[in-house]
Amino acid sequence: MFEYLDKSTIQDVFPAGHHAIQIIRKQWDFALHNRNEGMKSGLSSPQAELVDRIIQEIETTEEKKIEDLPPETIDKYINTLVERIEQLSRQELNVNQSVGKNLLNQLRASDIGSVKR
Repeated sequence: MFEYLDKSTIQDVFPAGHHAIQIIRKQWDFALHNRNEGMKSGLSSPQAELVDRIIQEIETTEEKKIEDLPPETIDKYINTLVERIEQLSRQELNVNQSVGKNLLNQLRASDIGSVKR
């Protein structure tokens, strides 16, 4: 799901994902009633197109409008979208999770991470 996000830049996916999540959570009620204006406010054209596509994919898969989805279904799609965005950001930013975990463990083990009183 949301595979097409892999073909977009993180600069487009982050804002589009944020807007889509807000709409899915129904925090932007105006966007549900006026999708063309509400979802595209402040977004570039590619970003707005991604929001439309995300919402459309969910509605097509569920055969319901997002405002009619139960909370557990909404949570499932939000988690799926967040995982896809995180995966894309790790790829685009060349994140090495094992190196990061090692550095974090070293910091925790050192005196740098503790506060002396």
